[in-house]
Amino acid sequence: MYPEHILTGMINLARKHNLVVFSDEIYEKILYEDAIHINTASLTGEDVLCMTFSGLSKAYRICGFRSGWLAISGPKAAAADYLEGINLLANMRLCANVPGQHAIQTALGGHQSINDLILPGGRLLEQRDLAYRMLNDIPGSRSTRPRVRCMCSRSLTRRCTPSRMMRSSPWSFWNRRRF
Repeated sequence: MYPEHILTGMINLARKHNLVVFSDEIYEKILYEDAIHINTASLTGEDVLCMTFSGLSKAYRICGFRSGWLAISGPKAAAADYLEGINLLANMRLCANVPGQHAIQTALGGHQSINDLILPGGRLLEQRDLAYRMLNDIPGSRSTRPRVRCMCSRSLTRRCTPSRMMRSSPWSFWNRRRF
């Protein structure tokens, strides 16, 4: 979740150096509190090639169906050979996932249940809050409360060694658990 000025800066770098922008937008609907998703392709204009990836696995919680898509925007004519290669690979390696094709229409056209999961009382919001608390319970670890589904620890001090982490309550819980 980058603010618009950071995205614009990255796009300007791509513009300056004639780079392709690859934008993974798979978490675009799993936003908490006041987070706003900005589609990268909406900022690239007609002079920066942008390849936007998304799918059903995260926001629509249909992981096993392997249904996703790629949208290409910008100067396609300038990248004709590159895009031809992508089409060739897609035609050789990909095939239609028939159950997934049926799931796409239902997921995109039906009730958007992800909204129920990210609001207060929703399972995804509760999981996010639990992960945030557990990360901050690790001695020497600090994280900020994420506004999207992904989470990582922000900083670990020198006092935070692997053995110390394993003895702390969240890690000892996971260490005892058998999967």
